[in-house]
Amino acid sequence: MKSFVSWCAALTSAFTISFISEAQESLSDLFFNSNCTAPCFLGIMPRQTTQQELETILTNNQIAYTREILTPSGSIVSYSFNPVGVSPLIWDMSGSVVILYGGVYLEEITISLVNVTVSDVINAFGVPSVIGNSGVEVTAYVYLDAGLAFFVDNASGAVTFVKIVSAGVNGLIQEYTVLRPCESSTEICQPSIPNTPTPVSTPILNTVIISDDDPIPSPLTLSEETRAWYNYTLSLSAPLTGSESVMVELGYYPPTPSNYAHVQTKPSTMSTWSTAQTLVFDANHTEYEVRIRARDDSTNLTGAVGRLSHRITASNVAGYAVNNVDSGGTRLTGSPFSGGNDASAATDSRNVLVFTVVDND
Repeated sequence: MKSFVSWCAALTSAFTISFISEAQESLSDLFFNSNCTAPCFLGIMPRQTTQQELETILTNNQIAYTREILTPSGSIVSYSFNPVGVSPLIWDMSGSVVILYGGVYLEEITISLVNVTVSDVINAFGVPSVIGNSGVEVTAYVYLDAGLAFFVDNASGAVTFVKIVSAGVNGLIQEYTVLRPCESSTEICQPSIPNTPTPVSTPILNTVIISDDDPIPSPLTLSEETRAWYNYTLSLSAPLTGSESVMVELGYYPPTPSNYAHVQTKPSTMSTWSTAQTLVFDANHTEYEVRIRARDDSTNLTGAVGRLSHRITASNVAGYAVNNVDSGGTRLTGSPFSGGNDASAATDSRNVLVFTVVDND
């Protein structure tokens, strides 16, 4: 990615400036402030600016704001405002800028944009680190080193908003490395995310399938600092009818990851998560959602590696055979996942989520 220092140096050249559109120049100015050590907005920086400092900045700039407490405990707080006159690239509407705090930290700044194209973004900041699908109708252009993520509406090709989040190895911007590789984009597109194993394209009949609600990164890094959830869906490759049922048991291999990883599940038809790891599939429960994150503990297990896997423990359906852990304990025999991120497993049995936990204190 083009550094901000080199970009600013380029601005000193009149020849270079003559080829930079007003939108591109304004876009770069929007995120650069001489008082900031990284991209920011009005001097407001993720992980650094406190709520009191934010309110002082907005007051000094005569910007009216709304503060909302989003959780009963008060741990998540948002500020929204319309910075009229700050930039012609910011949408003139209520809440065009939203700043989110999680606990004491400013987690992200979201700015709604207007009259910005993908070309403007690339010409201003260089080639993105990652390009991928963020939902069905949106493509994200992510600059990992800067902590910038631009979101493009696929139908119109317009950049609709940008997020400024903390960068670095443990910054929240790292969550965008697990975007689905895009099939097409307005300007450029990466065909795949490096180091991501390719799942089986056609599920084998009578298998348990893990789908990429969040694409399955390799490696999967769980951070105790951010405690971000990674979400997946488990389903069967063939529907069940009548009294047919299949019982799937999730488990950790080796058993110790349960001390530093937290897993929750729920049927897709329900809204409440639980810690249940015995999932019963039948005609009324065809999918389960699974999510995993680092536990908040004090056991100092930085770099610990674990695996979340499954096995079928009971079945009255032909083809869904009961299966066991293999001798290495790294994956399961029998009906496999279609997918998973254990690159060492056979391509028709990538049925394990391999993860590493970092930042445990």
